[in-house]
Amino acid sequence: MFKGLTNKKGFTLVELMVVIILIGLISGILFSRSHQSNASLAGETALLKSYLRFVQALAMADNTRSWGIKIESNKYILLENAAVSGNLLPDAGSAERTIPSDRKVTISSISPNDTITFDAWGSPGSQSYTITLSDGANPAQTVTVTQNTGFIQ
Repeated sequence: MFKGLTNKKGFTLVELMVVIILIGLISGILFSRSHQSNASLAGETALLKSYLRFVQALAMADNTRSWGIKIESNKYILLENAAVSGNLLPDAGSAERTIPSDRKVTISSISPNDTITFDAWGSPGSQSYTITLSDGANPAQTVTVTQNTGFIQ
């Protein structure tokens, strides 16, 4: 009469809950670690875009001077009339910003050249620019400045 209640071939509800909680904790830790390792690369990419937009805004606000940015493997330099500017990059404290070495982010390629100059309309001219950032551990991120329009993505 009570044979079905004494069958011990399954798992108890407590055992199932413990396994589900452990799976959730382990996956949460793994997801947060992979998310953090990409944070430096994503942050540096966003910062580069903001510097490009800043230089573009300077060019559109002041059509008496030529404004640009020189991009090297580990730094950005604000240019005014093709020389290092006396103005400051935002939050850099100078016209030059070096990528901190602890971020392990480098600019692996710049095409077609390393200096982007904007005109009074915010255009980089008749060529597009592609800048690739990498950290060696995550997929590289690309910043593009579109020809004629100056659209930065």
